[in-house]
Amino acid sequence: MEYLPKSKSKEPKRIFLNELMPMVRDFLGKEYDKGKFVFATPSLVGSAKRNLILAKCQKGKYYDYDFDYQVFLEKVPHELGAKQTKAAFQRAFDDAICALKKKENIELQPCEDSTNVLTIKKLNIDGNIEYSYDIAILQKNSKGHLMILRNEKKGNIYHFVELSNCCFGDFGKKSIKIKGIGEWNALRKLYKEKKEQMQKLPKEDRNHSLSLLKETVNEILQKRGY
Repeated sequence: MEYLPKSKSKEPKRIFLNELMPMVRDFLGKEYDKGKFVFATPSLVGSAKRNLILAKCQKGKYYDYDFDYQVFLEKVPHELGAKQTKAAFQRAFDDAICALKKKENIELQPCEDSTNVLTIKKLNIDGNIEYSYDIAILQKNSKGHLMILRNEKKGNIYHFVELSNCCFGDFGKKSIKIKGIGEWNALRKLYKEKKEQMQKLPKEDRNHSLSLLKETVNEILQKRGY
């Protein structure tokens, strides 16, 4: 695996933020009336935010890399529970994907309901994943704690759980403690090793990229006694 050049991430980011998300807002506004579904502009998190995207590379072509986004809910129709909320976003993304193909002839795969996120994939001409988006849906509880919408696959239970209790955790706060070129180079080396080890496992057994990055940050900080 190789680190993705920053220039290669510009187009996928443009597609998500400038094309898909405005359409998602429009579709949700039409289905539930404007003002009932309110959410902030999605935030890019994890490896993509820190220019640490790892991709497979063959003959100069990069593929199989991902972007992690968080959507913060500010207002949701009162009649919707956790399951209905995630389903509403999934429908809106699927509608946006269809509209994007008509508008720019960009073909994305239908939105998938993963455990902590909604996943959208872009395939290359060989049928492999070129890149994917993992979209987490979050809101604050009455105490002001961030909660993530989670699908417990075994019991088909949809609920919001505290962010610290899932793979995303307090990664953001810890990552800013990585200081200096030496620590960042050590992080890049260790993170790449972990990602490459994951490629040897079946897809269903691989840890999420953000989970691996959080693990890497913890190990780097532990080495200096944090």
